[in-house]
Amino acid sequence: MILKEKYSRRALLKAIGGGAALLPILNNEAFAADGGSDAGLASGGFPKRLITVTWTNGIYGCSKWSNTTQALTAANLPAIMSPLSPYVAKMILPRGVNLQAEFDVNQYGGHFGYPCILTGTQNGSSPSIDSLISTQLTSQGVVKPQLNLGCLPEGSYTSWSTTGHNTQITNPYTLFNQLFPNATMSTSQLSAISQRRASVLDLVSTQLTAFQNVVGTDDKVKIQSHLNSVRQLEMDLQAAVATCSPPTLTPQGLAFSGITNYTSQVNFMMRLAAAAVTCGISRAVTLDLINDGGGDILTFPWLTPPINSPDYHAIAHQGAAGATNKTAIDTWWYTQVATLLAALEASTEGSSTALDNSLVFLCNDMREGNDHYSAQIAFVMIGSLGGYFSTGQWVALADTPNNKLLTTICHGMGLQVAGVGEAKYTGDVDSSLT
Repeated sequence: MILKEKYSRRALLKAIGGGAALLPILNNEAFAADGGSDAGLASGGFPKRLITVTWTNGIYGCSKWSNTTQALTAANLPAIMSPLSPYVAKMILPRGVNLQAEFDVNQYGGHFGYPCILTGTQNGSSPSIDSLISTQLTSQGVVKPQLNLGCLPEGSYTSWSTTGHNTQITNPYTLFNQLFPNATMSTSQLSAISQRRASVLDLVSTQLTAFQNVVGTDDKVKIQSHLNSVRQLEMDLQAAVATCSPPTLTPQGLAFSGITNYTSQVNFMMRLAAAAVTCGISRAVTLDLINDGGGDILTFPWLTPPINSPDYHAIAHQGAAGATNKTAIDTWWYTQVATLLAALEASTEGSSTALDNSLVFLCNDMREGNDHYSAQIAFVMIGSLGGYFSTGQWVALADTPNNKLLTTICHGMGLQVAGVGEAKYTGDVDSSLT
């Protein structure tokens, strides 16, 4: 007898609630959405996630970084990236990747490159990879997998859909309330929600057990595997309620206007982005830290020594003359990213962490701020998407369109696409990164 009845992942997720995206959903035919499989899962059954973080004005000195494929170690990690050193074994530094669609129009286009970073097109004329990923996950029953965030965006966007750019959330307090509307619920209320969700799994388990009495030997084995997965899912659901808690945003009542409280805004957004994915609310997150116009209003009075003048854009244009300030600023950007990485690394998922099952993709719109060059971008990849990527290495990708890197990232997230963005730049770099 062939087992024909299928349980829809979409129905299961709706019944359990959006938070179940955190958990190992059954990756087999009996629980597939509309008969398909959820390719967006790591080998341990935990969700894969993409988080992109973007800022402008390049990275000082990156034109001199190694262009040779080799092991990445603490010894050869660029000093400017020292805040990321705890994660060196989980990193890839791809070298020689160009914002090709922008480069083709103006190789020194620099500040006009934001729309190209995640779309592979000059003006965001095709969906960015977070939108592509979100579309697939939505079709599989994942509730609202996409999240677009910004700090000082001022009209700059890396995330695009078929109809234009995606609107960012720029107020951390607003974001917190959207992500955690039940944050003030009592323990008894949260327990009641957990029990309701677990009861759905009890029903599925009962139905599967009944099936074992009417199917052949081969299908009995399959059903037993499904039952084991359901039991593990229930245990993970109980653990998630206990361990997934929203970050504390203090102080409250800050205004986020210009650079006022910018450091708090960035810190809050990093921690909220991590919470959104570790709590199973989102799987494709973009965070644009500053507008692609250069940051004319941004100074860094909180650094030691403080940088009160000139502004970030002017410092970037100084090149070697502004090296001390630009290096301090670039190191500060990576320090903020380290906050995000630490939160992901602290979230255990079986024998791995949320960082292991994710990809944090650091992006920029130019090589260095004084040349605006739209090639040799200092992209950084942290996390292996559940072992899909081979980490701990520098990878030479000479004169490679970013379209191919984006396609490979989509493959890592479970999308079987031939290309992203400009049709003339189809293909991937899977063989170099996996």
